[in-house]
Amino acid sequence: MNRTTTLLFFLLSTSLGVSSPALAQGSEDPVDNGYSYDDPIAADGYYPSTFTLRPLTLPRLALRGDFALTFAYFDFGIGDPVTVIGMDVGGAFGVLDDLEFGLGQSPIAKTLGAPFRLPGLGGDLSPDYARAFHAPHFYGRYRFVGTEAFDMGAEVGLVLPTEYTDLGIDVAIPMRIRAGGIFALDASVGLLTLFHEDEMGASDTLLRISVVVSPRLGNDIFYAGLDTGFSLPTENPERTVIPFMIEAGVTLDTGGATLDAYGNAGMPQFIRPGSEGDVVFTKHWQVLIGARVHIGFAS
Repeated sequence: MNRTTTLLFFLLSTSLGVSSPALAQGSEDPVDNGYSYDDPIAADGYYPSTFTLRPLTLPRLALRGDFALTFAYFDFGIGDPVTVIGMDVGGAFGVLDDLEFGLGQSPIAKTLGAPFRLPGLGGDLSPDYARAFHAPHFYGRYRFVGTEAFDMGAEVGLVLPTEYTDLGIDVAIPMRIRAGGIFALDASVGLLTLFHEDEMGASDTLLRISVVVSPRLGNDIFYAGLDTGFSLPTENPERTVIPFMIEAGVTLDTGGATLDAYGNAGMPQFIRPGSEGDVVFTKHWQVLIGARVHIGFAS
């Protein structure tokens, strides 16, 4: 096992101070302009600063950059407790009004193992024996239903293998329900297929079923909510986990870009229904501090 310390630097954008018409159009007052499908946002590149009004996919030719530092604590009763510090980068690009490709995961209607998945490409900075690179996840998302109150789409992803993780393919159905301009209920149902090979060379196919539920409240400068649901490994259902994570963030609309600064904290394995030990498990927690920047290039 190689001991690896990984440090990745990521330039989110050099354009924060440069006017970007695609995101600035119609954004003098994001709350009043609202999210109307009678005059589609994606048609003129407008992307709401209000988190709860955002669509499932980025507008055409819009770019999102993601960055996060993570702090995780593990104490499974075997050996000494471990604290891990990591750093990740990721992002996405709106190819069409309803089609987005990205690295990591979308913050809107998170999918497949949301409490464990980090923004994209990265690794553990400490301790020395940390598991090097986090498993990179590339995805494509298409929105096939878009109304003022409801979005639904389909997502396909590829998880690249690392020294400690397996090759995987995932599919998911993300959706978002909006109400009152300040509330959104995100949900997704997904299936992850992992192609596992053990140290002896034996191969197996593992399936993970995930449901993620994320209610959000917000306005044009602040949002908050929680992430929960369940993750069920079909070959070992007693290892099902129910996470409990809280997320909050602030938004700054510069007129040329939209910047989110946010934090997410909680217990990814808060409830383990089939556990022979502690059903409520508080010895694994994770804190994430991150930033997202959205920039548009359509005229």
